[in-house]
Amino acid sequence: MRRTPAPPAVLLLLVLTLALAGCGGGDGRAGADDEPSASAPSESATTEAAEGTQQAGATYFVEADSDAVNAVVAAAQRSGAATTAPERMGRCGRMGEQQGYAAWRRCWHGLLDPFVRDLDAVAATLGRMAGRDLPAACTRELRAGQQRFTGSGKRVDGLLTGIDSDDRAAQERSMDTYRKVVGRVGEGFAPYFRALTRACYSPSDLESIDAAAKADPSASAEG
Repeated sequence: MRRTPAPPAVLLLLVLTLALAGCGGGDGRAGADDEPSASAPSESATTEAAEGTQQAGATYFVEADSDAVNAVVAAAQRSGAATTAPERMGRCGRMGEQQGYAAWRRCWHGLLDPFVRDLDAVAATLGRMAGRDLPAACTRELRAGQQRFTGSGKRVDGLLTGIDSDDRAAQERSMDTYRKVVGRVGEGFAPYFRALTRACYSPSDLESIDAAAKADPSASAEG
């Protein structure tokens, strides 16, 4: 039995994103400070992507580009998943009870600092790629991603501002919104990288990607 040829490496390393996106606290409604586009690409994304993929002679993503983005995205997803690991969150809570505020603060920094660092790395990588000679739609998506993940890093870092505060109320606000903030950041990965894939790969690559997704429904479900 012949196997379907593998598609080009694409920007859809999203397995851990599902764990992040399912961690929202409360009733799951978006607050005023949530990013409106975190769970869906803009209405014009499909049109812009189509325009970009039709540019004659355009230079599109190659495997090295996929590898570069996937490396930083995978790191961000791993560190993000760690921020809501029950055993690690429980450990931070116990440290506060047993060793006091300083130990509690260090423990939460140990969880959140790597995630902020890795989100910033995703933003920086997308920003560098946006300076290349790529189709206009691809460049727009890269710039949008740079802004998105820079903002995501700032939102996660905002949790640490409350954690570091001497004000008990500020500490409690960070803890009350912790899962919601991290969850919303996680929800932003999948739709963004779907849109980036449509904008930054050549028409022939997209045909191969789509064909592989139809042949393996479980693969498309992850993206």
